[in-house]
Amino acid sequence: MVPADLTGAFGENALFGIEQDTGAQMTISDVAYDLFMAFHALRLACYLPQIYKIACDTTGAVAISYSTWMLWAVANSLTAIYSLAGPGHIMPAWSNGLNALCCTVVIVLTAFKQRQYHARMIS
Repeated sequence: MVPADLTGAFGENALFGIEQDTGAQMTISDVAYDLFMAFHALRLACYLPQIYKIACDTTGAVAISYSTWMLWAVANSLTAIYSLAGPGHIMPAWSNGLNALCCTVVIVLTAFKQRQYHARMIS
């Protein structure tokens, strides 16, 4: 059961079993951080249907925009680097790094499917 004041309920250190200050109140930034991480986890899961659709595509994955996926890959990579270098938050760095990896998988898989399709068309 979550305490009424959310004391230490969702703090980043609670994940690793580190004792929380029982008198501390959850701040708006704690809530924002937790929501950020939760939605990043959902976002990671949402890449899977896109990757699956591209993998099953037989028409060259023409609906995939390279520029959009490259922009997302670079933005996620830079956010991961900033999370490590700036504030030093390892969890957002991992989350953004995995998002960048998923974007890269979409880009590479799309390129592969387009080459495969064009090779089939030529022969």
